[in-house]
Amino acid sequence: RTAGLLRQLDPANLDCGQRVNLRFIAAFLRLGGVPMERLKQPGAGDCSHNTTPLDLASDLYLRCRFGEPPPPQARELARLQGLQRPDGGFGWGSGPQQFYLSSHAVFALHACEGAQQALRRGQSYLLTQLPRMQRLGFNDGLLEALLMLREMGVAIPGEAEYLEHIRARIRADGSLCRFEHPGCRGDWHASALLLAPHVPLAAA
Repeated sequence: RTAGLLRQLDPANLDCGQRVNLRFIAAFLRLGGVPMERLKQPGAGDCSHNTTPLDLASDLYLRCRFGEPPPPQARELARLQGLQRPDGGFGWGSGPQQFYLSSHAVFALHACEGAQQALRRGQSYLLTQLPRMQRLGFNDGLLEALLMLREMGVAIPGEAEYLEHIRARIRADGSLCRFEHPGCRGDWHASALLLAPHVPLAAA
């Protein structure tokens, strides 16, 4: 059904961020064995100037990880690396949106073979955020960070405890809350991360 809905969309009617999301879904469908032709990207070459930092990070990851054309240019990677803070995170402020930018940026640096010093600082930042996300009940961020660090081959101190923390919060219907609080509802993104092959939660 998802593939059918994507085929009905005209990328020409979408903004840059929406095109990035559309390509993400199509790439993951192909990765999951669902036939999905590559989507035409009108004006894709111009999108790099108009994307938000999060869309820039996602776009770079897509192009490097899935071979989505056109190949990234050095200036785009430099623009992303220029957003890195001294603590290894990316962007400004705090909270979930800042975390998602940081996690996507680190993954993009990994996929695009960015500056090793920037990549290592970013990976260290994700590691330092794990206890805080567990303490805050930020299940979505915790699981995404674990997934990304594991795929990048980074050793995760206390990984078993983090996974047990997540496993204990899976709801009876198989879903997971984005933020853990009384009466929270299952979230589609957090729940989808439970299926990632890089995090051994299948037994749950």
